[in-house]
Amino acid sequence: MDSIQQDSARSQDQQQPPKNKKNLWAGLILLAVGAILLLNTLGVDFPSWIISWPMGLIVIGLAIGVSNKFRDFSWLVVSGVGTFFLISRLFPDIQVYRFILPVAFIAVGLIVLYGAKGSWFSRKRRDEDKQYGLVTDDSGPLTEDQRLELIAVFGGIKKTVYNKNFRGGEIVTIFGGGEVNLLNADFNGTIILEVVHLFGGVKLQVPAHWEVSTSEAVAVFGGIDDKRNFSVPTDPAKKLIIRGTIIFGGLDIRSY
Repeated sequence: MDSIQQDSARSQDQQQPPKNKKNLWAGLILLAVGAILLLNTLGVDFPSWIISWPMGLIVIGLAIGVSNKFRDFSWLVVSGVGTFFLISRLFPDIQVYRFILPVAFIAVGLIVLYGAKGSWFSRKRRDEDKQYGLVTDDSGPLTEDQRLELIAVFGGIKKTVYNKNFRGGEIVTIFGGGEVNLLNADFNGTIILEVVHLFGGVKLQVPAHWEVSTSEAVAVFGGIDDKRNFSVPTDPAKKLIIRGTIIFGGLDIRSY
């Protein structure tokens, strides 16, 4: 009996996501930043570019990437902006502003490609989630409205889902926003909704009895405002996990 219990415990441990490794790298980054600031306070002479706000953006971007296992491109945007301004400091003779327009077009192109390849990324993430037992409702082929794949760049989106076998999905907003209504949707088990909001946000409406977790979402210069009706008992058999990155934006969760 003891051996069976031990085997069961080991099996459960193997199904848990390796969060400790992720926290290790995030902790090492914070320790390195703290050590540099402490040494600078004690009089150690560092180059001025090391202790600057562009370098701070680069570090924040890397920390975001580590926290979400580089699942999306938000960390690259933050680190890219920091790198852009850092180059202008290190090489003042270079007219960095001349590169803003072409880089913007390249960034938008990458976002469009992300949308075109979204199904591949989704399958990769779903396979990883199933490995750790995070997705319990994944039977049969996907049909229309079962999975969200929404991208808004310099614009808005508005979507209402009626499917009773909803599987989650992804919502990406860049300098835009929108509204996603899930009040008429339904599912059984655990599903995941990935969000990436850069200088934008979304109002998300969910049924009051859904159990919603936002612990895996990272907000930098932004926030998550949960305005659901907490007087309604939640159903543990219907768990929605929201994860992703919100930068200079917000996610508004409501149940009405």
